[in-house]
Amino acid sequence: MKTRAHAADYYRRILSGQAHSLKQLDAFAKIVLCNRGQEIPRSVSSAGHWYCVISGAGRRCAPDDGRRKILDLMLPRDCFFVRGDGDEATIEAIAEETALATYPGERIERLAERDPEFARELRDVAFS
Repeated sequence: MKTRAHAADYYRRILSGQAHSLKQLDAFAKIVLCNRGQEIPRSVSSAGHWYCVISGAGRRCAPDDGRRKILDLMLPRDCFFVRGDGDEATIEAIAEETALATYPGERIERLAERDPEFARELRDVAFS
């Protein structure tokens, strides 16, 4: 069976119709497509990257005595943060075609400094 990859514009339209915490940054989002089992890339910058699941699903896993311990599941409209340093947990796609919107951490930090309401929403996402 053939799998069909949709264009980034298709996922941008889906993203624009979803209510999520990083809505103000959708114009700057980069669309990333991942296949089942593919690890979500870690950020090399100290500010990290925020992701929002558009379609598909992901899981955060940590090594546990040679096995994989699932810490969290991410479904459409869920947002999560990935930083490249010090975290042993990995995040991988678990659906055949998982589409993510990625937002650079530096841009989010600048917006949070200027907009206290956005900063509150971002804090809520980080703690949920």
